[in-house]
Amino acid sequence: MRVTGFSRRSFIVLACFLAPLLPVIGGAVDVAKFQQAEFQNGLAEIAAKHGLNRVWFRAEKNGQFLANVGLGGANPDAPIHVASLAKSITAIAVALLIQDGKLSLESDLLGRMFAQRGHPLDPSLRDITVEQLLSHTAGLRPNRAFDPINGLRNRPVLDALNEDASVFDFIVASGEDHSNGSRRYAYSNLSYAFLGLVIEAASGESYGDFCRQRIFGPLGIRSATQGCSVLNGHLGC
Repeated sequence: MRVTGFSRRSFIVLACFLAPLLPVIGGAVDVAKFQQAEFQNGLAEIAAKHGLNRVWFRAEKNGQFLANVGLGGANPDAPIHVASLAKSITAIAVALLIQDGKLSLESDLLGRMFAQRGHPLDPSLRDITVEQLLSHTAGLRPNRAFDPINGLRNRPVLDALNEDASVFDFIVASGEDHSNGSRRYAYSNLSYAFLGLVIEAASGESYGDFCRQRIFGPLGIRSATQGCSVLNGHLGC
């Protein structure tokens, strides 16, 4: 059974919360007892309890539709920004490249990636590995609650870029292309921004194209897109 839920404020898999709405008898869901309106009411209660302002819930079993309800304007045809859950897509892309033999957890491709873009690599990044980027242990600037874009979204940085600026340009313009040398865990959007660039260097494709061809395409996902530009304040969206 596939159960999926989305929220604009935070992307949440709601299966555990909605389990009481799906009575299972001998492994079969008794749909007759639960009409669409009842799912809608149950979803509204969960959304209120957890402070979710935009949620979509869909349930299927064996290809059969069970429920498809939304709140706050959410629906299957309205894309929702999934925020940091995009990091799981990046991690899957890395895993695929490891399977292809183009990457390893010990790979340190930042030097090649910087050279391809004609920018010198800061010595502090020379030995940073894919594993350290994946696990937020690369010594990159951590996120802060009051600045969810990791201190990069500011007027001087944006003024230094044009509408065609890449994530790489954004990182360099911000002066955040260096590591403090620490290997302690520190959650950082920068780690996954760098991983997106590593994926491009290893695959020879853009991050978006690689994800469409190797992840979304095989799964039959046709509506996923790489979102807004860095100039609109979204790093790696």
